[in-house]
Amino acid sequence: MRVLWAVACATAILGCEDALDVAEAADVRVEADANDLIITNGRPAPIFYFAVDEATAAAIDEWAPCTETPQCPSVPAQTVQRVPYSQVLGSRSGGDILFYWWHVMEESAGSRQPDSVRMLRVRRR
Repeated sequence: MRVLWAVACATAILGCEDALDVAEAADVRVEADANDLIITNGRPAPIFYFAVDEATAAAIDEWAPCTETPQCPSVPAQTVQRVPYSQVLGSRSGGDILFYWWHVMEESAGSRQPDSVRMLRVRRR
């Protein structure tokens, strides 16, 4: 069993200790370093996001994805952006960060709606 665990650790991209320091899915990657979240948007369109400390998220009764695109936090398509922890809601607690992201879809009559909201969890270093 110990050998199997060692093989699994060796084949992981970042190793066992860093397994939660990076989260990625669907061409979006979130990495935590000492001061910032590093967000990579490999998608063909901008992503919009809401980053919140897990403990703070548990205390929030309700939130809705931002669709007023000029005012919404976002990462342009095919770019990497650093987000200081000071811009993460509740970041002073030092816990895991929940990174919610979505695309904003233009509807007929000019209204905007989020597509599905996805979530990545990353551990602060």
